Amino acid sequence: MTSNNQVLDTEDIAGRVQDRLTQPTPIHGLPYELLADIMHLALLPSRPTKPDGSPSHLRYADVMVLCRVCSHWRQIAIQTPQLWVELRFPITIYSKDEKTTWNATKTFLERSDPLPISVFLWEMASSDDEIASLLPILVGAAPRWRSLEMLFNSSRGTSPPALDRALESGTLEGRLRNLETLRVDYPKLRDGITAFQLAPRLREASIELRHRSSHVPILPWAQLTRLRLEHDSPQVCFDILASCKSLVSANVSTDQWLDDNAPRFSGTCSLNHLKVLSISVMIRSAGAHVEPFLHHFTPPALTSLTLSLRLGYPVHDDWFISPILPVLILFLSRSPHIEELSLYDCVFSEDMEDILQHTPNLTALNLDMASTGIFDDFFETLQYNPGADSMPLAPKLEVLGLFNVGFEFAEDIFKKMICSRWWTDDEAGKMTAPPRVARWKCIKFWDNHDLPGFSDEFHEEMKRLSSQGLDAEIHYYG
Repeated sequence: MTSNNQVLDTEDIAGRVQDRLTQPTPIHGLPYELLADIMHLALLPSRPTKPDGSPSHLRYADVMVLCRVCSHWRQIAIQTPQLWVELRFPITIYSKDEKTTWNATKTFLERSDPLPISVFLWEMASSDDEIASLLPILVGAAPRWRSLEMLFNSSRGTSPPALDRALESGTLEGRLRNLETLRVDYPKLRDGITAFQLAPRLREASIELRHRSSHVPILPWAQLTRLRLEHDSPQVCFDILASCKSLVSANVSTDQWLDDNAPRFSGTCSLNHLKVLSISVMIRSAGAHVEPFLHHFTPPALTSLTLSLRLGYPVHDDWFISPILPVLILFLSRSPHIEELSLYDCVFSEDMEDILQHTPNLTALNLDMASTGIFDDFFETLQYNPGADSMPLAPKLEVLGLFNVGFEFAEDIFKKMICSRWWTDDEAGKMTAPPRVARWKCIKFWDNHDLPGFSDEFHEEMKRLSSQGLDAEIHYYG
């Protein structure tokens, strides 16, 4: 009897298991739209991108896994375009079989239609032959391009011939009606490229062309709101900036004007929407550098300004860097709302008092003065004296960054300046009158050179202030 009972129990268990296997799982009872949303959420990137900007998590493999679960899931996945919009097209599968990449890209493009896509062509990920085979299917989806990045400006110094032909032939012209973001990092472009001229939604462009003979493609400059421009010709950069009347943010990196090639401009140009401006110039002669930009442009709404002068190598004795203080003061008077100011090797310590007098709304100041250094006068200018009759300079300053400024100043004066603008909440409550300056939020002192360094007493004082809430970072080699 026991044996028969065991057989019956086994048959009963097997029957129940079979019933469970044949019953639909709860997830199959979900509406189509809800299951599609669950799949989409499951495929959202869960890991950060790599340093080069490429995704560390490949959606390609995950989508294919979903398609292999069952025919029902496969049908839903194929009919859900959101699942097939890769972070970047073309899809790069590191395999010896280039057809795998081509097939995957074609499949994902077809199944993601009509959603917008991002196209990323990068020399380290695609060979010339592979790009030649991929371009026709990518160009076929050009009306869906939301962003385009072409990065071919490394040590190889060449670009894929097929891509050059596509840019120069006009096959893209008039088809980029949904393009919003463009990045071109290219060794050299020919004159007259109009592929991006008719892109009514283009608002953000990054053009990095490091060869003076390279021509900048024609863009709808007047509609751009964000621009990063890198070109060896300062006149090219100058003229383009003058054409961008809608800019909110501009970052320009170029070379100095040559001695015998004076800048061409007349009058001033208002950039009424510009909030952020960064100008970096490589010094390589005795010509003009940032002055033409500061003299010609008037951005009344500007809140952030960065100016940088970089020495080209090898340095020549006859190179001359003309002082920018007079034209900078005039520029600041036309831009009274600046809150963040960063100056890299373009002013002297004794210039800072005049500069601070013309930036009353300044909240953050960063100085990198490896060539000139900082001296006692700068810290004395910033030191707050509650009993003084005159209005203190930079009354709203909260962040001070000093980078590679040397050590030609008295440690005690630096410390007094910091302490004069710092107090605890309890100390503030006991004051007879509120301070006329803002309290520090952050003090940074970084130097990559061999310095004598601060005393132990100075470091202990910084630790004490840090324990009270000041973000103080002191780093140097010594």
